[in-house]
Amino acid sequence: MPRLLTSSGTLLVVQSSLSGVTATLDGLRRAGLRARVADRLVQPFGPVMASREDWFAARGSSHPGRAPRTSS
Repeated sequence: MPRLLTSSGTLLVVQSSLSGVTATLDGLRRAGLRARVADRLVQPFGPVMASREDWFAARGSSHPGRAPRTSS
């Protein structure tokens, strides 16, 4: 990505907290970029994600009962 940016360029990455934010930050920094989390938003799981909550918990990505849910 650094080759695609000008020296004053900005890269915006929108990423789920379930997909390794720390690893992404580390990789961007290793590539020579100044990386940081600019903002966080807790958003309820939709029906598909909620139906897989146990799978996420088994992988250590989420904890049963702690994942936000929708009220549908």
